[in-house]
Amino acid sequence: MRPDSVFHAAVLAGLVIAVRVMISGVERPDAPPLTTPQKLRVRLLPALAAVAILTAGLVGSIALPAGLPLKVAATLAIVSGLVLAALARNGILAAAAIPATDHEFDPRYALQGVPGIVVAAIPADGQGMIEIRGESTGARPQRYRAASIDGTPLPSGIEVAVERVEDDVAFVEAWSVIEQRL
Repeated sequence: MRPDSVFHAAVLAGLVIAVRVMISGVERPDAPPLTTPQKLRVRLLPALAAVAILTAGLVGSIALPAGLPLKVAATLAIVSGLVLAALARNGILAAAAIPATDHEFDPRYALQGVPGIVVAAIPADGQGMIEIRGESTGARPQRYRAASIDGTPLPSGIEVAVERVEDDVAFVEAWSVIEQRL
């Protein structure tokens, strides 16, 4: 077997492992959720192996034809594969250690997207009344003073969606307008 064939085989093996990791991921359906960096390290092994093998194969495939002796090319390939895998591991673990930011809840948007019905017409740049039914209101209908978010009049009986609620006034938009955007 030619020495460069080994490096080409390493490139192919690294690609196969990388594609498998991309398709199946590092999570297993039967595994408990990740809670510690140690568990994350164990699940990263296939991805890091793919990085190491692929890098070693690529470096060896370039170094050997460049005229380096086989031992030097192989050493350079292995060391570069391990170094790149270590850098990838450190980068992934550093990114995983960053805590998710918990944005402060804005109560004005608690009903955002909730559907309602106009029960008292909303005049242009004025207020009317909407009724919201369902889970978002505790299963009993609730009424809110309402205004159109863009100042257009909305007739009674039209379906709307809440954008926000400020000072007990629901700012709404007609579903027909929302459907046009979708």
